[in-house]
Amino acid sequence: MSISREPLVEVVRAWEGEPGRSARRGCLVVTWEFHDTVVLSAATGVLTRADLRALGAELLAAGVRTIRAWRCNGQRLPGGRCVLPGETHSLWEIDLPALMARSAR
Repeated sequence: MSISREPLVEVVRAWEGEPGRSARRGCLVVTWEFHDTVVLSAATGVLTRADLRALGAELLAAGVRTIRAWRCNGQRLPGGRCVLPGETHSLWEIDLPALMARSAR
């Protein structure tokens, strides 16, 4: 019988300096929905723009094209657009290749 294994959930941590040897600033959970779509959730601490650009670059290199996140109404996902408004939370999406191309300018 053939099998395949898929990493479905990852934890991303942002560090002050060297990973594991410095203070952790923040973290978030990345859940793979499809081979090219991830959902970000459970973010805590401080994640800088540089941290998010680095994460975007790594996800893009891994083949991700769409990033999703559920946000409380009144909050947005920077670089994203609301695709499913809800009563208390709304689903936002980022077109990752387009966002990374804009941020490279």
